[in-house]
This record gives sequence, structure tokens and C-alpha cells, in this order.
Amino acid sequence: MASALARAYRDAGRYADALTVYARLLNDDPLDRHVHEGLLLAAAGTGDPVHVREAWEQICVCTGDEPDPETRGLYERLAREMGHAPTSVLKGVVATGSGSG
Repeated sequence: MASALARAYRDAGRYADALTVYARLLNDDPLDRHVHEGLLLAAAGTGDPVHVREAWEQICVCTGDEPDPETRGLYERLAREMGHAPTSVLKGVVATGSGSG
């Protein structure tokens, strides 16, 4: 199963490989919260805050909106830990802020 492969890659520190598999899983099932979380965690594993922001934007685009509050909370925590301000993706426009818009 692809989700097991993605997690195995992530657990092994093969974050680029994990991101590739999670991106495919996201396209297959854009509403799967476990895929959202895995994608964000793999992106954070790279150590590059840009990857976390890009993963968040990819999730928002695939879902057509911001996902559930738990996933948003994970994203915000990871972004802060990496020294980045969280972003919101609303109506196809990327806006910096806390999502209060």
C-alpha cells in the first residue's frame, strides 16, 4: 500500500521520496487527513520551511479549501517551529496571516 511506503520513507529519513508518494496519495484522495499530516511531516523533515508552506498550499488546492482544524493546527505548529509565519490559501489566493481573513 502506498501510504505504508510513504510512511516507511518518512521514518527512514527519505523525505523527498516520502513527499513524492504523499503527493500521489493526495491526488488520489484529497480529503484524507492522514495523507495531509504525512505530507506536512515529510515536508518538515526536509528542514526547509518552504517545503512545509508548499505542502500546505498543495493540500488547500487539492481540497478546494483549508482542511480540518487539526491539520491546520499541525501546519501552524510546524511553520512556527521552522521560523515561518503560517499562510492561508483562500479562494486560490495565497495570503500571509493567521487565517482570520
